[in-house]
Amino acid sequence: MTLSKFNDPRAVEAIYDCFDDENPDIHELSVIKLGEKKDQRSVIPLLNLLNEDKTENEDDVIEILGNLQVIMAVEPIIKKLKDEDLKVRLSSAEALGTISNERAIEPLMSLLKDENPMLREKAVKALKKINSSQAVLPVIAALNDSDMKVRDASVQALGVFKDTRAVEPLISLFKIEKRRSIKKNAALALSIINDPVAVGVLINALDDKRYDSDYLALALTKFKTPQAEDALSQLFQKSDWEAIEGAHNYYIAKYAPGNEKKIIKALKKTNSPSMAHTMKRSGNAMLRKAAEEWIDDNQLH
Repeated sequence: MTLSKFNDPRAVEAIYDCFDDENPDIHELSVIKLGEKKDQRSVIPLLNLLNEDKTENEDDVIEILGNLQVIMAVEPIIKKLKDEDLKVRLSSAEALGTISNERAIEPLMSLLKDENPMLREKAVKALKKINSSQAVLPVIAALNDSDMKVRDASVQALGVFKDTRAVEPLISLFKIEKRRSIKKNAALALSIINDPVAVGVLINALDDKRYDSDYLALALTKFKTPQAEDALSQLFQKSDWEAIEGAHNYYIAKYAPGNEKKIIKALKKTNSPSMAHTMKRSGNAMLRKAAEEWIDDNQLH
């Protein structure tokens, strides 16, 4: 089976030739290897393996069917959400998200109440991929989950859903959440939903040490309101280096002519490779030269 590692048509055919092998282990492995190569000939044998009482590589079979986005696999995989094997349940939730069929929404929402936080997190991520308004309220409820990974996944999912029903719950979480990474993702989710209600909340947070100005500035760039524009201008005027770095695309596009020295200083203060590469591509000769020198000095070619 080592042939399956090579992108050679002969390898694929050699694997396919093992489909009818009398040894069930070789048959199963050949089906899985062909499925990993996304060969459609593996679909029916994979489904047959999934419908057997127990397959040694069941989680692999489910993952491959998910990656192949086999609609016929949705119902059998939904049944596996109740499997006694945790690995199988986790693979099933992820595969249903990858296939993104609406029949999986209700079973995945039910999984949000499972006692295992890994399953709850997988369910939220799968619902994010399916991206149905039907999942908005259950995912909003998951913002109160005791597990930080579930809360973080829920925040990011609500950003994808872009549903204004999530604005107030996200603002509440933004204010009370202790983990800075989740605060950041809540701010960014609010900026994606883009309800002006969030602008004042983000601006007020700039004066609070529990929040970081880099992601607050980035979030504010998404709101095309005078209030957001004024706050961003003030951050630039008072040389908030972290804010300038966080929203560097905005500041380079809007402030570069005549403010190159401050932008270059922000790069040197924050040592941001992302900012350096943006400056290099900006079309501004002074910024490009400074960025190239910084990249050379830091050996980031």
